[in-house]
Amino acid sequence: MKKLIIPKKSYFKKAYKLLFDSEIKLREKNYDYYHLNEKIYDCEDFQKLVLTEGPGKIVKISSGTSDRKAFPGYIEQSVADLKSNKYYRNYTSPNGYRLARRSLALMESSKLKDGIYSEKDICLTSGSTGAITIVFEYIKNKWPKGEVLIATPAYYLYKFAANYWNLKYREVFSFQNNSFKSVDEVIKKITSKTKLIVITQPLNPTGEIYTEKEIKKLTQIASRKGILLLIDELFFDLIFEKNKYKDSTVIASELNALDNIAVIRGYSKNKNLAAFRLGYLLSKNENLMIYAETISEVRQCFPVASNFAGIIILDAFIQSLDCLVNKNSNKPLSSLVNQLKKGFNFAESINNMSVKQLIAKYKEYKKYFKNIMNFYSNNFDIAQEILKDEIEISIPKKSAFNTFVKIKGLTDINFFDFCFNFYLTAGIETQIGPCYAFDQEKWEENPNLGFWMRITFARDTKQFKYGLKRFIEFKKLYLSNQDRFLKTGLYF
Repeated sequence: MKKLIIPKKSYFKKAYKLLFDSEIKLREKNYDYYHLNEKIYDCEDFQKLVLTEGPGKIVKISSGTSDRKAFPGYIEQSVADLKSNKYYRNYTSPNGYRLARRSLALMESSKLKDGIYSEKDICLTSGSTGAITIVFEYIKNKWPKGEVLIATPAYYLYKFAANYWNLKYREVFSFQNNSFKSVDEVIKKITSKTKLIVITQPLNPTGEIYTEKEIKKLTQIASRKGILLLIDELFFDLIFEKNKYKDSTVIASELNALDNIAVIRGYSKNKNLAAFRLGYLLSKNENLMIYAETISEVRQCFPVASNFAGIIILDAFIQSLDCLVNKNSNKPLSSLVNQLKKGFNFAESINNMSVKQLIAKYKEYKKYFKNIMNFYSNNFDIAQEILKDEIEISIPKKSAFNTFVKIKGLTDINFFDFCFNFYLTAGIETQIGPCYAFDQEKWEENPNLGFWMRITFARDTKQFKYGLKRFIEFKKLYLSNQDRFLKTGLYF
């Protein structure tokens, strides 16, 4: 690995010009930090500059996706469906293909003591994004002057959706005992105008997990006050010790509060199928789901996820079987597969497989998933070791595949300038605090905030190590030579 050098002034001048005059057109457009950050990284002119005149390499250490491949069984299922002209040649019901939704209802019901979900409680969406926008539009339609509480830091789209639908919102922040979990702070902020509360479980970008007690407390209060609680569980399957935590639906079921929660799930993070845009909205709230079906019909005719019903059905079978195994550890696996196969008798792809074949699929998936989680765990440890002298605060290893760390020594600097110069000098793409809550200035000035960086430890290990080592090298170079780097003075 060659030593980093400070680029020439002519290089920085080109970068500055691109910032204002390329497709980004900063003089003409207003950006928040997240969107400007992504616009720069996606800009072909910037990529060309970095690759031809800069470091010659671009690496992501704060990505929203994993480098791991999807389970081969799911890809095989998708190919088989395409070859047999399955699913993709027909229109389907507005909220998604019935067989896929029925399978998901069975899977979700298997988690509960008394399974009560049906296909009408499921709406297939274009990734989790589709589910988020449906919920926010529903709130705007039903309570035009209602307010939203968003537990932060969180996925940028929640704030963006609130702005898009012209909904008043508050970002609820708490940082105590080195934790960003904010249930008590959310409860304090509830008013008579609060109609929606948003939390992520586990938290994105921190990887922290709300306890059963915390979810129960928030669910009870939301239910009592008639507030819809939106829980984004996109990363829930990626908890390292999942047996210690309950799905929010299980907790809500025990409280008889299922009609007061809406849960978002998807296949981008836990199945590594981001480009397939597979997601779904789950809720027993009848008004919400009727609205979701209407929106789905008006916007999409049928959700794209319907084309991949085969994958959804197979995954639902595997996850349902896993739930059965955990509840009936003394029963033979063949007996449990036979039992579940009867429940999935409507699914041709499941019926066409023998018990032996289904057991093999299940075991292959379990082995695949174990290897994935071991990979994530090892990369987390690698990140902590490489950055051990740079980290002021680190969130403990709870879930994959992101963590949030506070970096020492980066005070009294412009965060945008630092990250922009890091990209130009080392070709490393990063996402920091302002991507997930508030604005850049608040992160710089608030002593409880500071320079927090999301680290995606789901990346290729070699490139991952490279990016982290470059960060350490660049930080020293930048702090010792700030006058020689590009200064924009910009805040977002």
